[in-house]
Amino acid sequence: MNTPQTTVGPLMPYLFRVLTACVALGFYLQSRLYNFLRNRHPKVYESLGRPTLFLNNSIQNGLAVQGFILFGRFKHIDDPKLVRLCSFLRVFLFCYLVFFAYVVIYGFSTSHGRPTQ
Repeated sequence: MNTPQTTVGPLMPYLFRVLTACVALGFYLQSRLYNFLRNRHPKVYESLGRPTLFLNNSIQNGLAVQGFILFGRFKHIDDPKLVRLCSFLRVFLFCYLVFFAYVVIYGFSTSHGRPTQ
C-alpha cells in the first residue's frame, strides 16, 4: 500500500528547489518594486518608509509595503506599469504562501516516521 511518504516523499527535494526559486524571484520582484517606487514615485516610496531588501528593514515599513501590495493601495496611482507589477506581486505572494504552507504541513505530517507497509 502506498503511503503519502512513499508517493510524494521523493518529490520533496524538488519542492524545496521550487520554493528556493520562488524566494529568489520574490526578492527580485521586491527589488524591482522598490527601485520603481524610488525612481518614479518618490513620495509613495517615502510614505512606505524608504524600504530596501536588507538594510532599511523594519516591521513598520515591512507592514506598510505588504499593506500597499495586499490591500491594493497601489491602484490609486496612475501608472500602469506599477499597477501591473503590484498586481502580479499580490498574486505571487498569495500563491507562494499557499505553496509554502502545503510543503511545511506535508513535511511535518510525514516526518514523524510512520511505518510503511
